[in-house]
Amino acid sequence: MARPMRASRTLSWKRSERGDGRLVIETLKWTKGGSGRRVIHEGDFYDPTIDGPVLTAERLAGRVVDTRRYAEGELLTPRRRLPRASAEDVDRLLFDYGFRAGVNGDELVQTVGRIFRHWTLTDEQHRQLLRRVLLADDLLILGSAIDPLGRDVMRIGRGPSPHAPTAALLVSHRVHRVVGQERVVIDEGGMTLTAFRLWGFLHEVGVIPARQR
Repeated sequence: MARPMRASRTLSWKRSERGDGRLVIETLKWTKGGSGRRVIHEGDFYDPTIDGPVLTAERLAGRVVDTRRYAEGELLTPRRRLPRASAEDVDRLLFDYGFRAGVNGDELVQTVGRIFRHWTLTDEQHRQLLRRVLLADDLLILGSAIDPLGRDVMRIGRGPSPHAPTAALLVSHRVHRVVGQERVVIDEGGMTLTAFRLWGFLHEVGVIPARQR
């Protein structure tokens, strides 16, 4: 990508009290004037401990449940101007989305997720974001894993803390971009995945939601 895009596609999941949760795909395209279109697509309910850690296209093939159009000026975002790829401008983008120096690495991970709800950034901007993440004193490379779409990823986050939620970014080994975010809890039973958000999945695995217009 030569330029960032005012567009995003996010696959999200959050564990319910029953242990499962519904898969949701949110697609957003917008303009610098604040107009745009958001589509919400619901897939199946999913429990990774029962259904397996890797999603199938069938589980994502659900239905569009909401479409919203934003008139000029109606979509409010922290930043509308296209960010450049310099380290300084990527730092300003993080600041615009709520990150402040001195807060913990978990908040930095959450800020990256907030940015990706609105933007698809270039490879160089991803590199600058990862530079900032790796400079955080309390964020560690936690090792390699397979994300819920079967991609080989590196996990970067806070070290495990018993009974406390831990957030991590997922970085693709293949394209070297941030492709996801997950939250886990460590307890006596081991590590439990409680939520995730994934990006970049249309380009990498070709999953296209059914009946989406």
